[in-house]
Amino acid sequence: MPESILSPFARIAPSRLPELMDDPDGDPDALREALEVVGRANRRAGTTRILAACVARALPAQGRRAPRVLDVGTGIGDLTIDLNRRLTAGGREPRFVLGDLHRGTLGIVRARLTGRMRVEQERFEYVRLTAPTLPFADRSFDFAVSSTMLHHLEEADAITFLRELTRVTITGWAIADLARSRTAYSAMRLLASTAWRRLRFPRHDGPLSVRRAFSLHEARHLVSSAGLSRASVRRLPPFRLLIEGPGCGA
Repeated sequence: MPESILSPFARIAPSRLPELMDDPDGDPDALREALEVVGRANRRAGTTRILAACVARALPAQGRRAPRVLDVGTGIGDLTIDLNRRLTAGGREPRFVLGDLHRGTLGIVRARLTGRMRVEQERFEYVRLTAPTLPFADRSFDFAVSSTMLHHLEEADAITFLRELTRVTITGWAIADLARSRTAYSAMRLLASTAWRRLRFPRHDGPLSVRRAFSLHEARHLVSSAGLSRASVRRLPPFRLLIEGPGCGA
């Protein structure tokens, strides 16, 4: 039987069409609904836990008491919540910069973190970012993370983004995202026609996001093109990938 049937990472044609979530004038209620769907998907896939564990592992116990962490494409804020829990359990008082392109997303995540986290809110800063370039000085952060954001970038911008993460961090960075494959696309189309059939943004953006995503081979090409010899790319089930920069076990 051909690989295109057997392999969950078989090829499917990419797409550069825009997602509804990226529209700055989109329906705010639909955006919040979509962010919650993405957050649940990331938690169930384990990528939130994997990225948080990566940061906790990379920042040694003898490191700074108040490490600075950058979260690019923060979404609903689950990753920052998990990171804060892990780092404060170790006696840290981490500082976070939550960045996103969408002003609406930043408002949603600010309200969510203010309501759910009984910590000093001055430890959280919300910044509108226009990746691939990052408006921070070299070595501004101890670590940077990004979840389900890379597929929103074109190839050249994605390469620049990897270099920018390296530039602004001291210890390292890690990215989790979808991996484009025929099986992933089929799964998203199934969800779009069932669980998400009444949710306009997820119904449209779910299958499209897979087609916008990079394959495992393409992600490795991004790392190589960025000149990051110490970075690595590996698969994450189901249908995802993890790019680990220096300092995250790479």
